[in-house]
Amino acid sequence: MSTDPARPAGEPSPPERFARGSVTDSYPTVPDPAVLAAAPAQERRTGDGAVRRAAERRLAAVVEGMSEAFLSLDAGWRVTYANRAACALNGTTRAALVGRDHWALWPETAGGEIERQYRRVVADGVPARFEHYYPGVGAWHAIQVYPAEGGGLAVFYRDVTAEKAAAAERERLLAESERARADAEAARSDAEAANRSKAQFLATMSHELRTPLNAIGGYAELIAMGIRGPVSEEQRHDLARIQASQRHLLGLINEVLHYAKLETGTVHYTFSDVEVRDALAAAETLVAPQARAKGIALRLGACRPAAAVRADAEKLRQILVNLLSNAVKFTDRGGRIDLSCDVSHSAARGGRVAVVVRDTGIGIPAGQLEAVFEPFVQVRDDLTRAAEGTGLGLAISRDLARGMGGELTVESTLGAGSAFTLTLPAGGAGSAPDA
Repeated sequence: MSTDPARPAGEPSPPERFARGSVTDSYPTVPDPAVLAAAPAQERRTGDGAVRRAAERRLAAVVEGMSEAFLSLDAGWRVTYANRAACALNGTTRAALVGRDHWALWPETAGGEIERQYRRVVADGVPARFEHYYPGVGAWHAIQVYPAEGGGLAVFYRDVTAEKAAAAERERLLAESERARADAEAARSDAEAANRSKAQFLATMSHELRTPLNAIGGYAELIAMGIRGPVSEEQRHDLARIQASQRHLLGLINEVLHYAKLETGTVHYTFSDVEVRDALAAAETLVAPQARAKGIALRLGACRPAAAVRADAEKLRQILVNLLSNAVKFTDRGGRIDLSCDVSHSAARGGRVAVVVRDTGIGIPAGQLEAVFEPFVQVRDDLTRAAEGTGLGLAISRDLARGMGGELTVESTLGAGSAFTLTLPAGGAGSAPDA
C-alpha cells in the first residue's frame, strides 16, 4: 500500500476513520461509493491526499446539507455515519447513532421488510427502492438502499407521510367527485324518465278528454240546428254557451297535448318558404273577433310582399295566433295591438326576418321577462281568473320558434305594454333545421 504524503505517519485514512466511527473533522468524511460517485473524475484518480481530502470534505458538506436522511452501515450492520437530516428525523444526535448496531437502534425493523431489503442489496449488489410504514409513529418513509464497499450499505430515506396523506386525500376527493358525477347522471336519467312519463300521461289524458269533448260539441251543434226538434231562443243561447265552453276547454286540452309532444320530442316540422304577409293576415283574421269583442284595435302593418321565412306554415300560424291571443287577453278595452314585419331589421341580421307583436297592455315586470316563457306561468296570479289559460302558450311558442331555427323574445314596460319579437330564417337562406 502506498503512503499518503499529505497525512502524518500513523494517522488513519478517511475511510479508516469513518469505519471506526471517528468523525473529528469540522465535516465528517463520507467515503461511501454511492456518495463518492459524484466526485470529479480527476479528483478520484489523483494520488494527492490533500485533493482527495478536499473532495471528501465537499462531499460531506453536500451530504450534511441534504434534506434526505442518510446512514452508512458497515458489514456488521453498525452505523458508521449519519447526516444532520437523519439525526433530526430520529430526534437524536450523531453520537447516539454512530457505532451502534442498526437493529438495536431500530428493533422494529428487524425481521421485517427493511431487513429483507437490506440483506437482498448486500447479497445481490443491486440497489433497492421501497416505502415502509412505521405503525408505532404512524409515519411512511421512502427508502433507497445502495451497496457499499466491504459489504456495507448506503441508505437514503425521507418522511413521505404528508405526501401519502395528500395522495390519499386526492384519491378520496376524486372518488367522491366520481360518485357525485354518477349520482348526478343517475338523477338526470331518472328526471328525464319521469318527465317522459309525465308527458306521456298528459298526451294520453288529452286524447281521452278530446273524444268526449268533440262529442259534446257535435251534439250541441246538431241540437242548435233543430235536428232533434224546434229550439227556442233561450235554448239556442244556452247551446251557444255550451259550445263556447266546449271550444275553450278543447283549446286548453290541445295546448297541454301540444306541450306534451314538445316535451317528448315528437313534434315534426314540414319546412317551406312561407310568405310573411300572408301568414300575418291569416293570424289577424283568426284573432280579430276576439279583439273586436273587447274593443281593442288590431292593426296589421305593412310588410314587403317578397318577404318570406323558412318555416313550417302551420307552426308559424300557431305562434302568431298565440302571440295575438295573448296580447288581446292582457290588453284592456280601448287598447291597441300592432302586428308588423320588420324587414329592415331582418336584413341587418343577415338572412333573418323579424315579426313583432306590440300591445298597449298591462306589461310585464322586468324580473319576469324570462319567466313568462316557462310552462304554466302567467304574468300575475291575480289575473288568472280574468285571463283564463294554462300558461303554456308562450312556452309552446318559444319551443316551436327554436324548433324552426328561430327565437322568441320580449321587451316590456310595466303598465305600458309589451313587444314580442319572433325571428326566423329568411326564405331561401339555407336548409332548415332537422325536423
